Amino acid sequence: MLFQLLTAAEFYAVLDRLGQGHDRQTIPHTVGYYLDRTCHGSTLSKVVHSWVLARSNRRKAWDYWLEALESDVADVQGGTTGEGIRLGAMAGTVDLLQRAFTGLETRGDALGLDPYLPDALTGMRFRLRYRGHPEGEVTITHDRLTVGSSAQRAAVLVLRRATTSTDSTPAAAWTCRCTAAVRTTPE
Repeated sequence: MLFQLLTAAEFYAVLDRLGQGHDRQTIPHTVGYYLDRTCHGSTLSKVVHSWVLARSNRRKAWDYWLEALESDVADVQGGTTGEGIRLGAMAGTVDLLQRAFTGLETRGDALGLDPYLPDALTGMRFRLRYRGHPEGEVTITHDRLTVGSSAQRAAVLVLRRATTSTDSTPAAAWTCRCTAAVRTTPE
């Protein structure tokens, strides 16, 4: 699904370039269409569906994430675990944590974060390296986002949250409240 790769704005821009009509229900309708028809014959299917639902249905996204994470442990495909782990599915579950649930993206010169954690995930913390910032640390809870760095001589880091950008100076921390609107998709 393109919704794993493109933001809603990018998707609608592609439709505009193709001359295809759309409205605010185009994405939810399309997601619902495929949710009703997918048989999940691949362990990657759970990863993709979790990605697609990460912004609209956190509970269902979390359920798919857990199923993808368990795919090797529980041998969901009946006897294939002996052949080895499903590296794509395992990497996909890490990617979901780091990018989908955090809203982490790089656009232009800015590091964007728009957290939308599943209810069962109360918080997370990780380090990242980005554009001359060797030791960035991101801490996310349901109500707070903090980005900081201990590097004294790092470059200024441009941070973006929704439509707001700010410059974070070396060895400083930037904190904002996370007030996500309730987003739900019919089950």
